[in-house]
Amino acid sequence: MDPSGVEIYTFINTPVTKEYYMKYGFVYIWYDKKHKRYYVGAHWGATDDGYVCSSPWMKQAYKRRPKDFKRKILSYIHTNKKDMFEEEYRWLSMMKPEELKGNRYYNTHNFHFSHWSANPKTSLSVKQRLTGRKLSPETIAKRTATRMANSGYKLREETKQKMSKSRKGSGNSFYGKHHSERTKQRLSDLNKGKKQSPEVVAKKIATRTANGNNQHCDETRKRISEKLKLYHAQRKLKENEV
Repeated sequence: MDPSGVEIYTFINTPVTKEYYMKYGFVYIWYDKKHKRYYVGAHWGATDDGYVCSSPWMKQAYKRRPKDFKRKILSYIHTNKKDMFEEEYRWLSMMKPEELKGNRYYNTHNFHFSHWSANPKTSLSVKQRLTGRKLSPETIAKRTATRMANSGYKLREETKQKMSKSRKGSGNSFYGKHHSERTKQRLSDLNKGKKQSPEVVAKKIATRTANGNNQHCDETRKRISEKLKLYHAQRKLKENEV
């Protein structure tokens, strides 16, 4: 049982989740003995649910040296989150502006604010908030016009060249990487039995014809030859090992 009289249930040799706890609010203060610095905050949950604080700065310091920090509970709130944040502000208002931002406190501000989680509307998910909403005829007409205007949009040649250049060589996200044998087999299985449409076949034939029956230049032939020699050399080494 905590000092406020709330019963905290403990189960021996049983994994305890947040659902086992009776949630409540509390205002706490952390003390960093190395830098002699404090942090004041509030949390709705349980004192032993693993919560540290909402300050990224203090959390980084706590992660590096947790033994240097000690927490004390300043007050407990059992009504609602709004009352909890009001109580938090009561403690924050005791700080002087010159003590913030690391001078004495990790807190960067001490003004009054209403946390989003205390508002039932803002705590809803995006899907819940949008359910049932209907767009006005003006909005629908505007979106349709924008979609139609962009349907025939084409990139400039200069932009295409920049995009192509940025994706070649080391700029490609797959540069230097290779598919595993398992992935290769899966791709092979997925493509087996697939038939290309007449349009795709006609396009490939046209491209091949335009490129002179897809004949490789001397430099490409040389690279292919070198890779084949390397492949056969590696294959022979594997056969000899067997």
